[in-house]
This record gives sequence, C-alpha cells and structure tokens, in this order.
Amino acid sequence: VLAYDGPSKTWTNTLTRVINNNSGGTITIAEVGLVLNIAAIFSSNNQYILIAREVLGVTQDVLNGEQLTVTQDITLDLSAID
Repeated sequence: VLAYDGPSKTWTNTLTRVINNNSGGTITIAEVGLVLNIAAIFSSNNQYILIAREVLGVTQDVLNGEQLTVTQDITLDLSAID
C-alpha cells in the first residue's frame, strides 16, 4: 500500500509478506529481510540485493501448516525539498 501525506511531504509504502510453513515441522523466524530484484534495471538476468535486514527482538515459532505475516513500513521523507 502506497500513501502520500501532503502536509509532512512523506511517502509511505507498506509491504506485507506471508511466510507459509509447509516443512513438516516447526520453524523459527529470527530475522527478516527486504530483497530487491535489479534485473529490470541493469540486465535481463535475475540479480538480487539485500537492501534491509532486521533481527527480530523476539523470535517467532511457526507451526507446520501455519503462517506468519510480516508487515514493514518504508517511509521517504521529502520535507527538505521545496
């Protein structure tokens, strides 16, 4: 979800990722990352760059057949630009 706040001149993009556990056992999520596919920018080959990584303060156990939803807000502050 992309939103613009005119008075503060900020863009916020809310990213949501659902992690499904179909492994047959419990998995523990200790960190999440945001990966950018730069193939469309520089070449036709898939190339990935990790642009953000967050270690969770509390790990999350996801039981087999369950899912975990991770939501991250990315905000761009343009208030310094006239």
